Amino acid sequence: MKKKYLVFRRMIFDMFRISPGMTTLYCLFDVLHAGGYILVMLCTEKLFDSVPLLAAGSPLSVSLRPLLFLIMATVFFEIANSLSNFHIEHLSPKILSHFYKRIYIKASHISPIDYERPEFLDMLNKALQGVEYGFFASSLILIVFTFYVPYFILLGVYLQHISPILILIVLLIFTPVILGQVIRFRLFSEAEDAIAPIRRATDYYEQVVCNRKFFKETRILGIVNHFMQLYQDGVILINQKTLTAEKKHIRIDAALRLFTIGGYIGILLMLVNSLIQKVISPGAFSAVFASVNMMYALAEEMVTMFSGQITQYAVSIQNYHSFIDLPENAKEEGSFDKTKGITLDNVHFSYPNTQTETIRGISLKIQPGETVAIVGENGAGKSTLAKLMLGLYVPDRGTVRIGGLDSEKVASRCIYQNCAAVFQDYQHYLTTLEENITISSNNSCYNKLVRLNHVCERAKLLVNSDSFPQGFSTMLSREFGGVDLSGGQWQRIAIARGIFREHDIIVLDEPTSAIDPIEESLMYQNFKEISEGKTAIIITHRLGAARIADRIIVLKDGIIDDIGTHEELINKGGVYSEMYRTQAQWYE
Repeated sequence: MKKKYLVFRRMIFDMFRISPGMTTLYCLFDVLHAGGYILVMLCTEKLFDSVPLLAAGSPLSVSLRPLLFLIMATVFFEIANSLSNFHIEHLSPKILSHFYKRIYIKASHISPIDYERPEFLDMLNKALQGVEYGFFASSLILIVFTFYVPYFILLGVYLQHISPILILIVLLIFTPVILGQVIRFRLFSEAEDAIAPIRRATDYYEQVVCNRKFFKETRILGIVNHFMQLYQDGVILINQKTLTAEKKHIRIDAALRLFTIGGYIGILLMLVNSLIQKVISPGAFSAVFASVNMMYALAEEMVTMFSGQITQYAVSIQNYHSFIDLPENAKEEGSFDKTKGITLDNVHFSYPNTQTETIRGISLKIQPGETVAIVGENGAGKSTLAKLMLGLYVPDRGTVRIGGLDSEKVASRCIYQNCAAVFQDYQHYLTTLEENITISSNNSCYNKLVRLNHVCERAKLLVNSDSFPQGFSTMLSREFGGVDLSGGQWQRIAIARGIFREHDIIVLDEPTSAIDPIEESLMYQNFKEISEGKTAIIITHRLGAARIADRIIVLKDGIIDDIGTHEELINKGGVYSEMYRTQAQWYE
């Protein structure tokens, strides 16, 4: 339990580190806000004590002075409250953006293979939920220590001056409520662990139903209702688990509140008895009575509402810190050697939670400047092999050296900064055409516009066409007032983005599925020209495109079935020859 509550301390330290000035002012005005309550209480006491004197014939000024002080104390209280709210409103976006940035940076440092692990995706989902609640819970914690604690300390000192036993009754008010929140924390911690994978699934179902990229297939195939039902089932299950935790907490909390009510009644009896015994004045009785009611209300507010939310959100905050604290493999720096090419030595690889190896003992040497095509049936391991060659994945056994760098030992950025790739599942970035292409840039030391036009020409992307009314400034998103593009146009943009980046190694992982065969042939011929002097790897299921390669690697069931040029493989009459003749029949 102690470890879980340490997350609050970390969050508060983060707030002071991110914005020390504004956070300090926020805390200061909260303390003044608490002091304002006590000033109002003291001025109220003086005002009530002046009433009997006024009735006894004292001048009006006897009551006017405490009344004026009460008005001033009330104004002070309201100003402090307003300034506190002002600072928290301006502090909120700054803190939240920092928390999100830490998540994004951490996620970028996680090995890509971890994104194939469901448990990691659950952890990331819970961490993002933690970001949502992190600042809110942190501000509540600060309120507890900068407003409630000062208020209760000052009020407690005053109550002790009236009657020391009142402090014991105050403790009787707080103890059962705090105990109830400790129980609540445990209940919601268990519920959150069970809900996280269900919530991730329902988020996906919601995307399928609402996201525009799904609407054509979901409408035509009539599968909207199917995913809506899955979404509803998930929401019902989440609600059931949350409701179960709430019911348990309510039963326990109801029993504990009886003790709280008993303490409250005890305070009132003590005040009445003190008044009858003339231990306190009527003014003190009125002020303390009002303060005890306020104290009871604030205690309920702090412990049941604020602390209740804090303890519930502590689970999410803990998930945030658990993700931030994930270990990162400390890898050495290295210098990429353009003369070394790519070497695989007895490489084995399998995806998480699978028993079958996708890559089985592959050894291969790709010379610098060589163009290699990797072909094979679906599921042969082509894309996986390409990711190993890029250093995205590291082998379970064996060694992959890229530019002389061991992908398992050297920091990934040392490899990535020399590589480019165009994947089959390329992304549609909802930005301008220029940003979509130049976003891949890793070098600003050249004329960007000249290079931009050059790569668009190579990718056969007609920027001056009607498809791009504002040229490179055209927004590629109807959601943001721009245009929508065809699949072929998006593929050309993806290719332009890949070749725009300065690179020594480039991988094309079947990026041409939406381009007709004639354009595809021209694109690959252009690719052969622009990749001259670069190490190029082409993953393709269209064997005609493989002919431009210096060598063709034929994969079958995760192993290399054959290697050679197009003519050599055709003459051998093996798997490649059979696949080529099968495809050729469609064009006869």
